[in-house]
Amino acid sequence: MDREETLFFSILTNNGEFLGSVEIHGLVGDCPELGVWVVEARQNLGYALEALSAVLDYVSAKYCKTTFYYEADVRNIGSIKLLHKLESKYKITNHDSERVTTDSGKKLELQGHTLMVMGGKKDGQDTPSTNG
Repeated sequence: MDREETLFFSILTNNGEFLGSVEIHGLVGDCPELGVWVVEARQNLGYALEALSAVLDYVSAKYCKTTFYYEADVRNIGSIKLLHKLESKYKITNHDSERVTTDSGKKLELQGHTLMVMGGKKDGQDTPSTNG
């Protein structure tokens, strides 16, 4: 974190209550990886979208990044819905899923997604930005 290769942001209410976090890993590369987590009692209230959107905007501006990697378990409906809410600003490419078992024994079916910032209009269609 001292080298700014990884950023960690806490999601807080106006009263300072901890709601979750957003992480960006691999800022030195071309496609940093995103992570977002919200406490279960506060999920589906828009906190993840608001926080992730703000962090993406910040990282795009400060580090000139236009492509990001987001991975989620295909059974995590909330994460998949969150991804689709970003489609108006990002071109999203879905990758093949992979079954993995964590060190704690949890079985996951992870699917990666590439998000590319949409640029200006060309021939009536959004085109990916080439900045960065």
